[in-house]
Amino acid sequence: MRKGNKILFCVCFLWTALLFGSPPAIWAADESPNYDTPIARYGDLELSLGYFFYYTRVSGDKLRMVNRAEGEERKNMISNALAETIFEHKLAEDAMKNGFDEDPEFMAHSRDMYNDWLTRFYEYHNFYQTYKPDEEILKKMYEENKKDFFQEEQYSFRHIFFRTIDRSEEEQKQARENADKAMALIKAGSDFVEAAKIYSDSERKGNVIGPMTP
Repeated sequence: MRKGNKILFCVCFLWTALLFGSPPAIWAADESPNYDTPIARYGDLELSLGYFFYYTRVSGDKLRMVNRAEGEERKNMISNALAETIFEHKLAEDAMKNGFDEDPEFMAHSRDMYNDWLTRFYEYHNFYQTYKPDEEILKKMYEENKKDFFQEEQYSFRHIFFRTIDRSEEEQKQARENADKAMALIKAGSDFVEAAKIYSDSERKGNVIGPMTP
C-alpha cells in the first residue's frame, strides 16, 4: 500500500475466537457468530467476517496454520491475513480501473477458472450431495481399499545432542560431563528445552524434530 495510507481495522477477535478457539462464556451453547459482521474497513471497502474467511480459503488458504498458533502469534496471523486481503482487493480495484480485467489473456484465464469452479459446484450439488451409498457397498469399498485408510506410524521427538565422533578425548570427556549436567537438571525438575538450550550441540536446541517414520 502507498506510504501514508492508514488501514483502519475494526477487528473483532470475539468472532475469530469462536472459530479458532474456545467460545467466550457470554455466548450460549446454541448461538453462533454472525458472518455478516463487518470486521475491517479501508476507504470504501468493507469486509465481513464470512467473506473474509471464505476469501482466505480460496486465495492461498492464508489462515491454514492458525490452529497451530496461540496468543499474539494467532492474532498476528489474522491481522496479516486481513492486511493481505485488503491489499489484494485494492490492487484488483486499481487493475480494473486500468482495464486489465478486459485483457484477452486475463479473460481467457478467468474463463478457465470459471469453468473449473462451475464444474466442481455442479458435481457437488448433483452427485456428491445427493449420493446415498448402501451400507454394504461402503463396507466392501473399505475392505478393498483398507490400506488407503491408514497412515504409517510416525514419531516426533526432542533431543539433547552431543558431538563425540572424531573428537579428542578431552572433548569427549567434556561432552560426557555436559550430558550428566543436563540429566541432573532435568531430574531436578528443569524444563527439557531449557536444558537443551544450555547444553545441546545441536542447532535445534530442544525444538521438535519430526514427524518421521521409523
